[in-house]
Amino acid sequence: LRRLEQPVREFLMKSAVLPKMRASDVERLTGNERGGAILADLARRNYFTYQLSPRERVYEYHPLFREFLLVQLGQAFSTAELQDLQSAAARLLDAAGLAEDAANLWGAAQDHAALIPHILKHAPHLLAEGRSHVIEQWLSTLPSEQLSLHPWLQYWSGICRLAFDPTGARPPLEIAFLLFEQAGDASG
Repeated sequence: LRRLEQPVREFLMKSAVLPKMRASDVERLTGNERGGAILADLARRNYFTYQLSPRERVYEYHPLFREFLLVQLGQAFSTAELQDLQSAAARLLDAAGLAEDAANLWGAAQDHAALIPHILKHAPHLLAEGRSHVIEQWLSTLPSEQLSLHPWLQYWSGICRLAFDPTGARPPLEIAFLLFEQAGDASG
């Protein structure tokens, strides 16, 4: 990695934030317009990079290589820069329909302003699919102050627990009910 030119080294570290990389997304995220060509070259030469689809230019790093790049990224950039990069990557993933990957990055970036509406948008269908653990994981990344302000977050927290811990589900559902009542939210 040290032997590479600075723009390529920076591209590799920044691109590792994306678990799967469409060439156009990685170019937008990193600001390197040669990103697609770099990934194609790495995949062609079997340098820890795989092209996932022969039709579409979607790539993935070998998990150990990606982990290495993420460690390097954490050392090379400040926390604020890393969080900005994670949030930007999450927006790209969300636009590509990769809701879980986007939420994980927003959680890691502590971008609660983006994560909360994301949770509210996806919680109903995730619960219908029986994937309440995903919602709970997303909710766990939020500070308790954020949870206490949003009745719908309280509601989803309670609903996720209802099937396996009815007693534990009651407090967040009661709080949600009170907050809905105070807000005059009849649907809640």
